[in-house]
Amino acid sequence: MVLDKRLIERSLSVKEVAFLAEQEPISILPRYTMNGIKLIGRDMKKLKPLQKTDVPLWIALLLKKQHKCNIVIPPWLSVPYLKNKHAEEQRLKDRVTDLPWHWIPTAKLLLEACPDDFIDSPHEIRSLIQDLREVRLLKTRQGFTQIDDDYLELTGLSLMEINEIRPFLLQTMDKLHDLKKVSAEEDVNNAEKGDYSRHNSNHENLNENYNHNININSSFQGNGSRYDSSDVDEELSHNVSANDATLVEQQPAPMPATKRQRVGPRANTSTEAHTNNMASDSDSDSDVEYRR
Repeated sequence: MVLDKRLIERSLSVKEVAFLAEQEPISILPRYTMNGIKLIGRDMKKLKPLQKTDVPLWIALLLKKQHKCNIVIPPWLSVPYLKNKHAEEQRLKDRVTDLPWHWIPTAKLLLEACPDDFIDSPHEIRSLIQDLREVRLLKTRQGFTQIDDDYLELTGLSLMEINEIRPFLLQTMDKLHDLKKVSAEEDVNNAEKGDYSRHNSNHENLNENYNHNININSSFQGNGSRYDSSDVDEELSHNVSANDATLVEQQPAPMPATKRQRVGPRANTSTEAHTNNMASDSDSDSDVEYRR
């Protein structure tokens, strides 16, 4: 994979990381007496023979090159310590062990400048450091499966290890960020599209209803233009007579005469007889008066 030049420029080179590592303090045993030196970052005390003193690594390397001191090798650059760290790295699956921030360039510089100051075999120490680096690098690559566009767990990694994976890591996180942004935009567009489609559907339904009404009106107007008033009246009368015939056909049959209905005329007959009797009585009364 070809990396962008911009990404490479954002990472440090091996020499720059080594330069930063040379600022770390380390203990030395001077062979000669030397006066103190004022430095930009810190002041170096007066050196006395065989008196342990802490100085920056670059001064220790310079004095060692001039055969004016012996460098005290740090405890973590020993065979037992490195073996324990290697076993711990193999045992832990989800994280890396804690090592000094500049353990890789410091070990490289000391192995090259003062192999005679090591208590253990420099060759064995170099081999253990290489094995330790490979295990940690493999574990870091496996951790890329849990990478996010905003955050990645790098606890325990040194500056050199982070610098080695920085170009690939930055490019991967940028791609994930772009994918996340595109996905968010698609979700917004889909939501807006859904609302717009529902709005269009309602609008189309309204248009269909409106067009249907227009077609009905136009059809009615067209029919009116083809028929005159006499035809319309004739058609209406024909429809009315047809409806009347239908109503007559649908008229229910008369109910059969019930017993109460047969009593009705008898009741009327008795009433008429009573009325006649009253009339005859009145006539008889008038006859009596006339006789008197």
